Amino acid sequence: MAQVLKEEVRSRIIASAKKELLKKGYKDASMREIAKGADLTVGNLYRYFDSKEELVNTIIGTTLEKIDRFVKEKTNEGISLNKSDFSLDVSGKIIAYMLKDIGDELVEIYFESPSAMQILMKDEAVSKRMRKWLSKLITYFVSKMYGDSLLNAKVLDVLSDSFALSIISGIQACFLYKDLNKKELKLCIRAYLGTFAFLLDQKIELGEE
Repeated sequence: MAQVLKEEVRSRIIASAKKELLKKGYKDASMREIAKGADLTVGNLYRYFDSKEELVNTIIGTTLEKIDRFVKEKTNEGISLNKSDFSLDVSGKIIAYMLKDIGDELVEIYFESPSAMQILMKDEAVSKRMRKWLSKLITYFVSKMYGDSLLNAKVLDVLSDSFALSIISGIQACFLYKDLNKKELKLCIRAYLGTFAFLLDQKIELGEE
């Protein structure tokens, strides 16, 4: 009976945490408010979760694992969210098909676990991690397009980071827009990621000043 009670309390904490995180985001979410929403003292809350980070990881961890597993599968282990080294020697057109499938799967995962995905999209730590990872991925592709002769390290860093920021912001906007049904959201994500893949395949002459 005690174990049943513990699971029921744990479920209340997670439900309260989801509401607090969706309302305020990771940075401003309060463990005190989460405890209050679960009808617990803060001390009792920390008996179940050692930190806010552990609580958030409990909510979004499975979703992140699903995304990473699918990304690795679609790229034959060439790309993972958990590594900064990439191995994918394909054209932008092939990338476009990969991104379409990845985008569709993101939407499926979103409709399976909407709260987790919305929290993930609002989590500043996750956004920073994804931005850093995307920046490295973009650096990888752009370096393959232009080589090291035209773009020095500083220019490449600024370009990749700016592009990564815009991609993260765009994807977040699509997923956090409440009025899109599954079909509309898939079309939105497909078009957004497809445009990114198209740009990767369109090398232009940069010229020299």
